[in-house]
Amino acid sequence: MDLKSFKQWVLEYFSSETIEGAEKQLFRDTACGAWLQVKDSVEHGPSLHMGSIIEGSIAETDVYTFSFVDNPNKNYEDFSQWVRQATKAIENEVDELIAIHDVENK
Repeated sequence: MDLKSFKQWVLEYFSSETIEGAEKQLFRDTACGAWLQVKDSVEHGPSLHMGSIIEGSIAETDVYTFSFVDNPNKNYEDFSQWVRQATKAIENEVDELIAIHDVENK
């Protein structure tokens, strides 16, 4: 899959016209203010990276990555399911990190 087609999946999932809009949508839709980046590299091809920082600390979640090099036979439904699962995993990880680092959830 090429980068342009992959970006279309991201835009469709987040109901956005731009990647910046998708970034804002994910931030607003998550209690933790998760972030996303769309990248294209020789090694990984088009990929989506998601994570979150823990405000008020130096902690951050793992970075969750979906790429077609790792998932060559995936379709939009697989991608959508992955985004939902990654978002839930990020929010769960943030809750754990807040407890570990004794950070007030603002």
